[in-house]
Amino acid sequence: MVRTAATAVLVVICLSVFIGSRGYAQDAPAPAGAASGAALVRVSPVDPSPGVPGVDALLLVPRKISATVMTEQQTAVSKQTDKHLKPFLEVVRSNFPAWDLNNDASLDRREIELAAQNPIYKGDAAAALAVLKIDADLKTQAKKELGLSHLSDIDEIQMKAEHGEKLPQNFGRMFEIAVKKLETEPRQLYIESLPHLSMIHQGATQDCYFLASIGGLLETNPRAIIDMIQPQPDSTFNIVFPGQQPVNVPAPTEAELAAYTFANDGYWLNLLEKGYGKMRHLPPEDYTAEPLDSTALHGGSCLDIIHLLTGHPAVRINFQTASQISFRDPIAVPLTVQCPPPDPALIEKTRALLKDTFAQHKIVTASKLRHAYTVTAYDIGKDKVTLHNPWGSTGWERWADGTKGPHMSNGYFSCSVPELVRYYRCLSVER
Repeated sequence: MVRTAATAVLVVICLSVFIGSRGYAQDAPAPAGAASGAALVRVSPVDPSPGVPGVDALLLVPRKISATVMTEQQTAVSKQTDKHLKPFLEVVRSNFPAWDLNNDASLDRREIELAAQNPIYKGDAAAALAVLKIDADLKTQAKKELGLSHLSDIDEIQMKAEHGEKLPQNFGRMFEIAVKKLETEPRQLYIESLPHLSMIHQGATQDCYFLASIGGLLETNPRAIIDMIQPQPDSTFNIVFPGQQPVNVPAPTEAELAAYTFANDGYWLNLLEKGYGKMRHLPPEDYTAEPLDSTALHGGSCLDIIHLLTGHPAVRINFQTASQISFRDPIAVPLTVQCPPPDPALIEKTRALLKDTFAQHKIVTASKLRHAYTVTAYDIGKDKVTLHNPWGSTGWERWADGTKGPHMSNGYFSCSVPELVRYYRCLSVER
């Protein structure tokens, strides 16, 4: 059983400024300029299990950010020469001609994405591609040039580092983390007979809505996950969601493993995200050469994913409407909102809903501003719910109004039903 904390530890990838956009789900009503999230997981005990491993320091880079935040992050980059920077630059230099598909002496985002999907690149080369991919996503979102796109950039970055000047990105630190991740990332479809929710760790992505729903299915019917992933004779996989045509995907490359959300008990999660990414309908301008981006970088709705995974409809129970949500500080990072005391009648309605839903072993997710959680259990006697944060971290949960919440252990924490109704925007419930 590979469930040690060592295999779960994944620390800060590249930013010293950690913003609050830890996921992006579209289930909850959101005020203008904000995106609310919903995530899901289900577990038997109400209190966090001490036997569940997790990540003690999981602060990865959300890839969908504003130009303002990007500027702040750039100024926060260390000016000191990073001992991992030189090896990273050497790897990029040696592989540059192969990655430059059109031989124009520059790398664009598409070329990086195509190289990252090539299984021939392993180890340090795969880790370097993951770094370039994350940088490309960040810079594209911020409408800035890539931090490293020309051969001449390599010498310039090295010279700036040697002189203690500001770098366009903390490439050395990012490379170090990517290499460490590949050292522990499993290369099997499953480590155990069934995948486990506690093994999921959201990466530098906007896929909490997807992880939430996957987590709920893992707790209610984990065998369904096994049935969705069908190995093929050519070493690819057919992903078959209920009522949908099969979607064929290859095994993840090492660069993809290093760049995206991961599960410590196999690469099954990567396959499901890629399968959904290939079938998802997005505006043409949102598509990239990497199918995983369609799942990971654009957020989504737990309602849609619950239906995708189960074939059953899902309904949303709103705790607050968009007109009732107001920012405490509209320019703060992370954003926080006012959370007035909830209506007692709504609290009673929520208690009845939770009691009925858990009795039927259905999926439930809870959404708050820009992030999603799994509602894993409801203790009627204590009037407490257990939630799971897909980041899988340990520390103190922060309520939507910025105040300190309950202690979180490996992503699990408990709160009362009145707190759930007050600090979350809605529930998404399988029917």
